[in-house]
Amino acid sequence: MKVISSQRYIDYKLVEAKIEEIKDYDYITLPIIDAETQDLDGNDLFILTDGHHRKEAAEELGIEIRYEEVPNDHNLTGEELLNECYGDSDWYYIENGNLVW
Repeated sequence: MKVISSQRYIDYKLVEAKIEEIKDYDYITLPIIDAETQDLDGNDLFILTDGHHRKEAAEELGIEIRYEEVPNDHNLTGEELLNECYGDSDWYYIENGNLVW
């Protein structure tokens, strides 16, 4: 399983607020949905649907990040879902920032 996103824009004022919000947490949980598609290596892809700023805050604080699959309310899969959930950049892996394709 690989978590991906196409949102790279980060508002650092919002990150500062999120740092204050989560600074005493042991971990945070972020929602992902199954894209029902795979990358070129055969990894199942899951889309980070929300929490990019909390993720950035958690990384700055060294807090563990967990992912929880949530229902896909878009009722789309594969390429159609990727198009629907597209943000502001090419799809990339959350773990390292490398492009998916």
